[in-house]
Amino acid sequence: MVASHAARTEDGKFSCTLCQHVTHKKYNMRIHLEAHELSSKNYSCTICGTVVTTRQLLRQHQLGCQKYY
Repeated sequence: MVASHAARTEDGKFSCTLCQHVTHKKYNMRIHLEAHELSSKNYSCTICGTVVTTRQLLRQHQLGCQKYY
């Protein structure tokens, strides 16, 4: 996904071809592209079953979800 929707800038950073977001780490670009919902994957909470579109959203959800269960 990163290879098809990100380009390297002259200073070695990754630039999103969809919105011009720039980051210095490939991992951050992958997370950014997941937020564009280009991935067909869905991630479900093992605690309550809530389904979200990115791993980052799942991590954030599970932090709050653990407090209530």
